[in-house]
Amino acid sequence: MFKVAITDMAAYNEGNLIYHWVELPIDEEDLREEIDSVLKEGFEFCQEEGNGCYQHEEWFVTDVEGPGMRQYYHQYMDVFKLNSLLEDMVYLAPNNEVLETLTANLKYKDALNVLENEDYIIHYVDSEAELARQFVEETMSTRDDIPRWISNHIDYKAIYDRELRFDSDFVWDDGICIEILHG
Repeated sequence: MFKVAITDMAAYNEGNLIYHWVELPIDEEDLREEIDSVLKEGFEFCQEEGNGCYQHEEWFVTDVEGPGMRQYYHQYMDVFKLNSLLEDMVYLAPNNEVLETLTANLKYKDALNVLENEDYIIHYVDSEAELARQFVEETMSTRDDIPRWISNHIDYKAIYDRELRFDSDFVWDDGICIEILHG
């Protein structure tokens, strides 16, 4: 779900792009092994090419994939810190759908804070109007409190726009809405 491309800098400086895609989160020792593997592969490639680059100690990130990853991307990003943050979020998220929705819409530290404090409600709805309808039905003692002939004329989208949106923050993805509470 979250991936970074770890690249050998010495090989890159010689005109060779030697990298591995590494899926995060991963055990820190395995991450170090992946980095060492890229550096070793870069060294061996340069030796075969006869480029004469002997020190393969530095690496950098050339690309990222995953929801919200672009907000953290830069060549010299701290992959270990990012890995630790993702590890915490994966542990706390109830499922990948929630994790993807939060990370695509919030900064990672904010998403982690929401998950740690369990300050959210998951709604499986496709639209703002459907969310408002669900809210109205849940707050009424029974569905029969509003006669059907009236409920068909309620502008649920307006209820969302004028009431719900101001009381909470919502993040949306396909078929899921996460209400972030501020309690």
